[in-house]
Amino acid sequence: LAQITDVEEIESVVASVLKANPEIVEKYRAGKERTLDYLVGRVMERTGGRASPSIVNEVLRRCLRESKGGR
Repeated sequence: LAQITDVEEIESVVASVLKANPEIVEKYRAGKERTLDYLVGRVMERTGGRASPSIVNEVLRRCLRESKGGR
């Protein structure tokens, strides 16, 4: 099984994880940075553990930052 490094594919999974976990997203925005680990875990779960963890972290942080600014 090859590792998933396609950023667009990972972005798609990240978007669905964020949409499915609004309460965790709000906790992260309230300063509970450890909730990021939970979100990473959900992305890894949905990709069968094949997503590149470093890319997942980067995409999650970017998406959380961008969506926060768009409120």
